[in-house]
Formats: sequence, C-alpha cells, structure tokens
Amino acid sequence: MPTLPRAFLDTIQVANTSRGYATALGALVANFGADSATALLEPERVGGWFTFKWGDKSTQTFNVRLAALRSACEYWRAGVAGRGSVVAVRIPVDAAGPFQGADS
Repeated sequence: MPTLPRAFLDTIQVANTSRGYATALGALVANFGADSATALLEPERVGGWFTFKWGDKSTQTFNVRLAALRSACEYWRAGVAGRGSVVAVRIPVDAAGPFQGADS
C-alpha cells in the first residue's frame, strides 16, 4: 500500500478497525491510483465513486468505509503525513448512507 494510507493505518491500534479501514483505502488507491495527489482529487468524483462502490452494501459496511475515508482525510489534512490539505469526501444526498439500508 502507498505511503500515505500506510502511515495512517499504522496509527490505528485496533486490528479489526485497521483491516476495515485498509479495505476502504485500498479500494480508493485501486480506483484513483497510488500516485494520485490527494489534494487534487475532486470531492464530487470521490463521492460518486464511494456511492457506486459502497452504496448498495449494508449500513454498517457503508458507515465503516465512510469513517475510514473521513478519518484518513482528517489525518492527512492535519498535515501529520506532511502533505497538507486533502479532499473532503462529499456523498450525494440521494445515496444510501448512515441509518439507511436493510439492516438499520
């Protein structure tokens, strides 16, 4: 996994959380490329991808994946990884999301 996601994942002490977050970040890297500058990713594009990728999954899965991206972005935005600001993920209003889905 590229340096930025790995640096973030290394801060997570709970193994199960780290695995779940690694799934979301791995999918982000696979879709947008390991060399993508996070600050240049368009929020609407990332949000559209996120909805396409996770929108039909269970509420729990959706929320865990969203938490992973939100937490990673906050970590990177704080500059802990030395990269400055990054994209803020925007999920379309009509997307399945928190508290929606068959298992809510």
